[in-house]
Amino acid sequence: MANYEDKIIDIDNLYRRGSKIAEHDVSHVERVMLYSMYMGDKLNLSEHNMDLLVQASKYHDVGVYAGHSGHSYVSANEVVENLKGKYSTSDVNKIAAIIEYHEVDELGRKFDDLLAKSNMSISHDLSLNDFRKNLSDNNKNELDKVISKISGIVDISDMSTVDFKNIIASEDFQNFDNICRKYSIPMDDIMDVKKIADILKDADAIDRTRFIDNLNVNYFRNKDLANSLVKTSYQMQEIRGKVELDKILAEGTSLDKIQKINLYRNKGVPDYLIDFAIKYKSGNINNFIEQHMRRN
Repeated sequence: MANYEDKIIDIDNLYRRGSKIAEHDVSHVERVMLYSMYMGDKLNLSEHNMDLLVQASKYHDVGVYAGHSGHSYVSANEVVENLKGKYSTSDVNKIAAIIEYHEVDELGRKFDDLLAKSNMSISHDLSLNDFRKNLSDNNKNELDKVISKISGIVDISDMSTVDFKNIIASEDFQNFDNICRKYSIPMDDIMDVKKIADILKDADAIDRTRFIDNLNVNYFRNKDLANSLVKTSYQMQEIRGKVELDKILAEGTSLDKIQKINLYRNKGVPDYLIDFAIKYKSGNINNFIEQHMRRN
């Protein structure tokens, strides 16, 4: 794998404005870059496309200083400003498109996840309404969110799950195509851009291990490869969490934090979740931990 150290040395400065944004600190970006480069190498990306992936991973959350919602749009604009003159206009546009796409919901993957959770398969004989009737209340709400994205476009009454799957697949393609058109991605480069974008989405999803103790792997695009990194990611998070919590205990400067660490460790809560809660959920630690306990 090529040495990309010179491409990441300014990462702290890039993220200084968003350094206090929960869940999107520099360490998250560094891990996403690591997972991206590993997968890109395993998927035999060309050196040129690997370079685009590294830059997209590096800049993907730089826009969080403006708020989480829509941050990929801000990040894409930052790429255009920061990399102009350093890369060709065509490559800058590709990186910006990849970044903007990383925040776009993929309806097909959400529907596939609901199918997996319900142990059901699409069929011309299974209507969308009948499928919905067999879902839990939480999963019904998730399906309704997907339906709301297209209900104004087509009539879904009595639609089969096969037809619904085809429609949302078309909607997903249209969303990606719109971004490619926005950034004038040449037709010959669209498949490469999609491949890089899928790697970034998977790498970003893998690092959700920092605050989710049972990661949903149904959303991965490069399923086997991404799955192979999940265990390693949890191990990294646990090591990092233990180091951070042990440091707090050794310093002994915050009795409140020490009490919470001991309390939740005794309840079997993983160190990385306790560390995340202390850092980013200071006003709502108990609720965050309780949600974890209910899931288990």
